[in-house]
Amino acid sequence: MEPNLSQALHLLNGDTLHEKISSGGVVKKMLDAGQTPEQVIDELYLRTLTRHPTENEKTQLLAVVNDYDNPQQTLEDAFWAILNAREFVFNH
Repeated sequence: MEPNLSQALHLLNGDTLHEKISSGGVVKKMLDAGQTPEQVIDELYLRTLTRHPTENEKTQLLAVVNDYDNPQQTLEDAFWAILNAREFVFNH
């Protein structure tokens, strides 16, 4: 079954996905276990896209994470962005 526009817009604009990311605590658990932001990014890509991030993707995300004081929130936002990427929405 192909995702439709309504489903894609709900992922982008709805609170459901954001709430699931926050309440699921995946990022928090990884950080609490001592994983570095780089390791968390690798894990998020493997969980969602079943591949490692490219060097460019990893570099850009790490730069954003390092620019903010709250790595958990920034990594949760990255998780949301990966889940909303065309590669995930239309291929997974």
